[in-house]
Amino acid sequence: MRRFLNLMGIITLFTTLAVVVHNQVNAKPDNSILAKNIEALSQSEGGGSTTVYFFRVDEDCEYTFTGKKGSTISFSIGGQNISITLNKNGEYTYVYKHGRTRCTVGGYELCEARYCPQLVFN
Repeated sequence: MRRFLNLMGIITLFTTLAVVVHNQVNAKPDNSILAKNIEALSQSEGGGSTTVYFFRVDEDCEYTFTGKKGSTISFSIGGQNISITLNKNGEYTYVYKHGRTRCTVGGYELCEARYCPQLVFN
């Protein structure tokens, strides 16, 4: 019985040691492999860098206001102060020309996406 307990103690000790070593080895990711993968993805098959081109579409931004007919609303957008008056239905749609840009991969030009600017009410 004593040999059995000693054997179980040794097995428990080695199992615990194996778990600790496993956790220590896996606790720190290998950043060198990650860096190599990122570098490989950024290069073409010939070893040079790859430039991604897009289809660029500029779109208008529309802001719709509702409220009491004839009321005036003042706001700023893109550094410009604007005042509007709601129509007889209590509505007004303000169009900010070419305020948004969508970029779709596969085109012929470089592109940076833009989103409609936020309104700041005065």
